[in-house]
Amino acid sequence: MEERRKIAGRRIKRARLHAGYRSQRAFADAIGIHETTLSRAESGDSRVGEATFVAIEGGLKWPDDCITRYLETGDESLLPSIGRPGQAEEEPEPEPPAAPSLADQMKAVRDELLLIAEERQRLAEREEAALHRAEELLVESGEPPERRGEPTERRVG
Repeated sequence: MEERRKIAGRRIKRARLHAGYRSQRAFADAIGIHETTLSRAESGDSRVGEATFVAIEGGLKWPDDCITRYLETGDESLLPSIGRPGQAEEEPEPEPPAAPSLADQMKAVRDELLLIAEERQRLAEREEAALHRAEELLVESGEPPERRGEPTERRVG
């Protein structure tokens, strides 16, 4: 029975993907069960009950009770097949992640440039405050104006 549950789970997963549900969560939400329950069904876990199979069958448009009848009899013809007749039972190839669009890449560059500009502004403000404080310290110290220029000269950068 354990091997039958694993076979049924693989068929469920293939059918879910074929139906366009790329995530377990999306399909589970669509058929009204918890994602963990669907995960158990797809992995062949023995804790999955008939009510879950009924929901899965409905979501995949499979015949009523086909999963339960397959588990009882082992007759694989009771489970709808996905793909060409005689095709080997394989896990579907995962789709590669989509490359970011040019617009998304440009937005990321723009955001980075904005961060750099903000950092430059903060540094300029800190430099201005430091120069102002140095001037105040020189005034407080009583240094003559002709000797004050050096520490407070603004660098051009």
